[in-house]
Amino acid sequence: MNILYFFKTYWKSIVVASFIFYVSIIHIPSSVPVPFPHFDKLVHVIMYFALAVAMTWDNFRFSFLLKKSLFYSILLPSVYGGIIEILQENFFPPRSGNWQDFAADFFGAIFGYLFAKMVLKRFFSSNY
Repeated sequence: MNILYFFKTYWKSIVVASFIFYVSIIHIPSSVPVPFPHFDKLVHVIMYFALAVAMTWDNFRFSFLLKKSLFYSILLPSVYGGIIEILQENFFPPRSGNWQDFAADFFGAIFGYLFAKMVLKRFFSSNY
């Protein structure tokens, strides 16, 4: 697979993953107000929901099997979230990584996959 084909095929996933990486490493001043406790967990769920939807959609045209779709839409985003948590903890102070953020990433990926699969099944039931 050449690199141009890869970017053309997976551009949605690449854009979302790049956005997630960027917002995960930037310094956010402590003076930024937080609307409610654990707001960041909701943000993690939303980001990884979007990544799972993008990855499910990008892989939709390949008529993938359940195991393959679970890998691309849940496992890869979850591993990506774990890697970012490790990077935050070790290379991007004052950012920090924690297990609750990783869990929010995982649940966001699950919800995104289920949502995307439901939408794809509803609108493209003959292909999925």
